[in-house]
Amino acid sequence: MKYSVAGALPYVYRWTREVDSLLPEHYKQRCQEFMEREPAPVHFRPNLNRFTVRESTGERIPVQNVPVQVRYPQECNKGLWGGEGIVYGYKKNKGPMKPKLPAIWKPFIQKRVLYSEILDKHFIITVTLRTMDLIDEHFGLDSYILKTHESDLCSKLGMDLKREMLLALARKSLYQTTLKNSNRCWRSTRSSSFQ
Repeated sequence: MKYSVAGALPYVYRWTREVDSLLPEHYKQRCQEFMEREPAPVHFRPNLNRFTVRESTGERIPVQNVPVQVRYPQECNKGLWGGEGIVYGYKKNKGPMKPKLPAIWKPFIQKRVLYSEILDKHFIITVTLRTMDLIDEHFGLDSYILKTHESDLCSKLGMDLKREMLLALARKSLYQTTLKNSNRCWRSTRSSSFQ
């Protein structure tokens, strides 16, 4: 099933023929996967059934999953919004003859200090409440960034952090005192467990 809205991504990879000939094939495949992969639905819950039954008549009706159109402003690239964006729509009015009222729903954004164990840095990042819940589910910022696909991160900052973390892991340039502390803790727990 396709849930994405055309033009909903905050940015799209574009390159010329010259650059296309220089780029490795695996990089181009990853970029293509990023542009074609459907992000996880955030603002609606898709019905996974093919048909529903109308209770009054018993008639089978095909299910249509129409996604909510989400707009991602440039500010979402400077923070971690967790796939949330600005939604334009209409509010229902209470009376049957009253017109619908246009409405805009914005995510609740707040600045938080988040710590990366891999980079050993504190970051002041603009996040949403959903992002904080996702970070808690993944037991930390590093795990959230590394395990979440780029199309679900939907943030240039998130992708930059992922790149820095992957480079730090590949270079094994983890914070040295953290390694010393973990080795010391491992020795102390190992020696205490044998006594």
